[in-house]
Amino acid sequence: SSENAANFAPAPLPSRIVPDSSARESWATGRHLAAFGEPGSGRTVFAERLLRMWPGRVHRLSGSPALSGIPFAALAALAAYAPEAGTPSPAQLIAALAADGHGGERAILLDDADHIDEESAAVFAQAALGGSLRLLVLGTSAERLPASLRAANLEFAHVSLEAITREDARVIAEEVLGKSLALH
Repeated sequence: SSENAANFAPAPLPSRIVPDSSARESWATGRHLAAFGEPGSGRTVFAERLLRMWPGRVHRLSGSPALSGIPFAALAALAAYAPEAGTPSPAQLIAALAADGHGGERAILLDDADHIDEESAAVFAQAALGGSLRLLVLGTSAERLPASLRAANLEFAHVSLEAITREDARVIAEEVLGKSLALH
């Protein structure tokens, strides 16, 4: 499960009612989801709010420009979810990813997916095609995703995100602080 998240549905952000509703409907029907927006548009907050009520296990991975050219760099980050495994090889990580795992639904949140290495993206796409996990992909645009994610016939539901508004920021701050705020 989303271990650190509170188990309640957050109030929708005022500027995101339509994208939030669309994303929740798509995710509830079992579709993979891709959310696109410029840096600072709140993609990660959007994904975390979406996943808050989801009962499955979520592996959170972030792309990095510095690591995007290193084969299996993003896949290797999954080793952090299984420290008892020591230093698994890419083949062991792929096998673990393809396995039914923990008996429940699993998802991978690929944040800054524009910078996920091609080899890892291919593994994630294949695992998603095989039905062993769901993908929630965050990036700036579909065109900037790794080719293997674009080429996979995953039928992503797409959500476009604009910059968060001042009112959105107030709602987020109230959730974090647990009290009402007045913006002046």
